[in-house]
Amino acid sequence: MIATGEPFTAPCVFVLRVRDGLIVESRDYIDHVAMAKARGQLDELIQVLREPAAPPAAS
Repeated sequence: MIATGEPFTAPCVFVLRVRDGLIVESRDYIDHVAMAKARGQLDELIQVLREPAAPPAAS
């Protein structure tokens, strides 16, 4: 539940690589738009995505 107490769902997938019975790698893929919407932060996410990327730092 989010801060409002309303239930929500967010599609996600967890991928595990197992070797010899041990987890050697894990990744999770989540619907970030659904999460931002559930938290009332969709407008903020859209604003950030519209901003131009910062140039790479000089080495």
